[in-house]
Parts: sequence; structure tokens; C-alpha cells
Amino acid sequence: MYYFLKNSARIQISLDKYYLSFIESNTKCIVELNKSGFEILSLCNGKNTLDMIINQLYKRYPAEDTAIFIKEFLQTFENSKVVEKKAERYSGQNQVIYGTNEYYCPVSIMLELTNYCPLDCLHCYLGKKKNQHMGKNDLIKILESITSLGVQYIQLTGGEVLTYPHLEYAIDYLVSNHVQVNISTSGIIVNDNIIETVSKIKNTGGIIRVSLDGLPEYHNKIRQNKKSFQNATEFLKRIMTKKIPCEVATCIIDQNKEDIFELVKFTKELGVHKHAFELVYLQGNAQNNNIESNYRYRDFEILLEELSEEYDDKKFSISKAEECHEATNCGAGYKTYKISYDMKVTPCITMNYELGDLTESTFSEIISKHYESFQNLQAPCKMVCGDCELVKHCEMCMSKALQYKDSVKNCSWFKSQNVLVDKEQTYVKN
Repeated sequence: MYYFLKNSARIQISLDKYYLSFIESNTKCIVELNKSGFEILSLCNGKNTLDMIINQLYKRYPAEDTAIFIKEFLQTFENSKVVEKKAERYSGQNQVIYGTNEYYCPVSIMLELTNYCPLDCLHCYLGKKKNQHMGKNDLIKILESITSLGVQYIQLTGGEVLTYPHLEYAIDYLVSNHVQVNISTSGIIVNDNIIETVSKIKNTGGIIRVSLDGLPEYHNKIRQNKKSFQNATEFLKRIMTKKIPCEVATCIIDQNKEDIFELVKFTKELGVHKHAFELVYLQGNAQNNNIESNYRYRDFEILLEELSEEYDDKKFSISKAEECHEATNCGAGYKTYKISYDMKVTPCITMNYELGDLTESTFSEIISKHYESFQNLQAPCKMVCGDCELVKHCEMCMSKALQYKDSVKNCSWFKSQNVLVDKEQTYVKN
């Protein structure tokens, strides 16, 4: 009997780390492997029997219990339905290993497929749009590059991603390569074709996040479209009939507290599983329109605590839109990247440090050049920022700190991060 990794399972090498990923009950699971575990599973390519695997590894690990260890290890993954056995040897190419040990391979990519959006939201971080799509040939080039590295998660975004003419192609490609696909949308476009297209992400463990910034009157005003709330709600209802996990994202600006509670009550009753909140900062349209959250950060935290106490249960939760649980930084510039519609690579969706241009360099060339610099950055925190009045606004978010560094005298965080100081004139686009 020949050993195979099941279709959704794959191994990613990232520097000196090894990861096994697989889909279980429509949920993406990632397990870190030690070197011996990696060596065993890498031989589960449909070309090796148990005896063949044992013989190959015994040459490297000539211990008495090597065979027993391998049998027990493989049995564990058979029981969890990650490994399977077949009578017929696989004769074709069966790639199970992705990534490289030469540089840090990203875990997730934010792929901005288009800059076009039918809305002109007053608080949009993008600002004035050029109404351009990523070309299909460029899309194919990017998809091939990022899947070869074993990227686990792709967030498809825009502009309004539902307007992208090659959206179905992108989803089909990623689904066939067992990448978890997440989609961020305003939900403004609702039709049978769109619903069927985005529903294809279901078996990847994917999530659809829809923006709702308030009750109908407020949401329509901030989105400058009288049908935006109605369409977003209809979009959510139709997607949830497909049993795809849905989240709602809300930007806190100047909504009154009662309306925020009423909105959360509405989304919970609608059936979404998470409602995420974020503050609005002076960037893009928000800066042009002088729109900024009127909540101080501590008041924002208190609001989320009160919402959680009122509404959280086993099927529904309140959260921040972006949360960082790492000790040093969020991973921007080495764990995560954004690729824009015009082929520019930046560390994240809001940090406009241009790391490279995919029309001039390959993705591998760009990330291998920059990952060490960003990996070693310390994100803003109390230890670095001391008693700065904005420490809670910027905490663990380098993008926000870059936006606000000039609003305080002598930003101690920025001065301590030499790589950012050295490259500011080259990378930061004001």
C-alpha cells in the first residue's frame, strides 16, 4: 500500500520551519512539524510503501525504535484523515512540499484585484481611485508565484472586489490549490452569478467579511448610496444560505452608542458569526474629508467589552477588526504582504511602503530582499513608546504609528526603528 497526503494537505517550508496544513470540517488547520515529522510526511507522495519509508529514514536515523516511531506517527495522521493508503502507486507528479528554506515564506497575502468601486465612501482609506483592474496575465503570474510558496491564506479585496472581471478565475485557481480564500466586500453587488462565484470558497475554510457601518440611514450616508445597507443585508442573507461563515466589519466614527448596540443586535439575529470593529484614521478619503473616530482608544476598548458582555455566545463574538497577539510585531513585511492591482508589493493593506514592483522583479526576489528587516522590527508598545499619549492608538500597528509619528514631538518608536528611518524617503508615499 502506498502512502498519500490527502488532496487538501500540503507541507510548507519557511526558512528552518516546517508546517503541515489541511482542511478539516471546512476549517483550515496548520500544524508545525519537527524535522523528522517533515521527512516522514514528505515521503507520503503516493510513491512509497511503509517499508520504503522506513528504509529511507533508517539510513538517517539508525535507531532500534525508528520503525516503530514511523508506524505510530503515520497511524496518527491516518486516524486524523490527513494520510491515506492506496493499492496503486502514483505515477505522475505529486507535489506535497511548497516554500523554501532560503527565506521566510509568507502565511497570508492580501490581493487587491481592482481599484474600482461603485461607492465613494467618505471614510475609505484608499482615497481617490483610478478605477483600474489587475490584468488577467498579471493575475495568473501572481497566483502561480504565491501558491508555489505554500501561502495558506489569501484575502481578496479591492476597491470593490465583486466588480473584478476575473474573480471567478482567481477563486477557482486558489480553491484547486487548497488555499483558504477570504473575501472583503461592501456587498453592494448582489446577483445570482456573484453569489455562486463567491460560494466556491466554502470548502477552503474561507470567510466573507461585509462592511456595515451603522443602521440604514447612517450606513447609506457614509457610503453615499441609498441602497448600500439594503444590498449588503441581502448579500449576507444569500451567502449564509450557502453555509459560508460571514463576518460584519464596522468602522467607528461618530455613531451613537445606542445605534451601535442596535446594529450588533441586528447582525447577530441575521446569523453572522462575528462582528468586528475598528477605528478610522486620517488616511485616503478619511483624510480628505477630515473624518476620524471620535472615540479615544480606551473608550473604544470599553465599548467592545460592553458589546461582548451583552452579545457574545458560542455562535457569535465581538472583536477588533485586526488583532495582533505576537510579542514583537504583526508580521507585516514577512508573514503578510499586500499585492495591489498595479503589481506593487507593500507590507500590509494600509502601510504604503513600496517593497517592489512585480513588473520588474519576481515576488520571491522582493520578499527575500526585505523579510529580515521587517522581521526584526519592534511594533509600537508601552516599552518603546513610554508615556506617549498615542501609544494605545498605535499599539502593535506600525502602519498607524507611521501615520501619527509627526503628530507627536520626537516619536521615540520611529527613531528606534532604523530600517524605517533609513528607508523613509524611498518607500513612504505621502
